Amino acid sequence: MEMITLRDALSQMDNGKPFHIKAVAFDKGKRKGGNYIEVHNAVKISAKYSLKDNDMISVKSTHNSNHPQPIHIHLITEYNHKRVMI
Repeated sequence: MEMITLRDALSQMDNGKPFHIKAVAFDKGKRKGGNYIEVHNAVKISAKYSLKDNDMISVKSTHNSNHPQPIHIHLITEYNHKRVMI
């Protein structure tokens, strides 16, 4: 599998083109995590509150109207079918 750095993946997300992303879920407040989040045809969107302070981004699929998915950037495992390395 090809690899991409986290920095390059985050930079490419800002260009507005849809992408595929896979990450590990984690919710500190609910003390849950470990499942995989996978969003196809995702675009990075702005959030109502600041996720950047917690190293998080918000993505939403372009194919359906489900709610935005917050993702911790250090838990991203794949970007456009490339393994993400920190």
